[in-house]
Amino acid sequence: MQADRLFEEEGWSRGAGALWTVDGQPVQLRLVAEGRYRRSATVLAEQLESYGFAVDLKLLEAATLQEQVQADDFDLLLRPTSTIGDPGAILSRVLGRSWTSDRFPDEGGEVRALIESQAAATNPEERLALLHRFEALYARELPSFMLVNPLWASAHNDRVLPAFLPNGVASGIPMALHKSMFFR
Repeated sequence: MQADRLFEEEGWSRGAGALWTVDGQPVQLRLVAEGRYRRSATVLAEQLESYGFAVDLKLLEAATLQEQVQADDFDLLLRPTSTIGDPGAILSRVLGRSWTSDRFPDEGGEVRALIESQAAATNPEERLALLHRFEALYARELPSFMLVNPLWASAHNDRVLPAFLPNGVASGIPMALHKSMFFR
């Protein structure tokens, strides 16, 4: 398995009970989530444990969660979010200063430049090419990714039709940040 190989190349090994260890110490991940996402967080913790990670799951109320995130006192954060494909929302979600931002390490400003160029581009092919370049840079560090993609449904009749942007994103259509990294 490629993940095993990557961990082993970094000096990790499987210890007692097939747990991942580094320098003989079990790898324990601190997973934090808001209490209302208990079921999703529990499933995620179980999946990580089945792969060999020890997981310390903390279900917190919103203010405490915000404090832990701002203090970088976690390894994994489970939090619902969506950028809905808007370059401005992507910019805020990926590079913003809010505690809910990925705080992506954009040394050199290349990610910001790609997002801003995509926002200004009027040619659909150019926008798509810029989006693919952004996806590649983002996926290289992968500070977050989509675990669940909800299906949104809208009722309409022949007088009211849903609006879709050419090569754009609307409710129910996955965003670049969420799935493309699994296909490269």
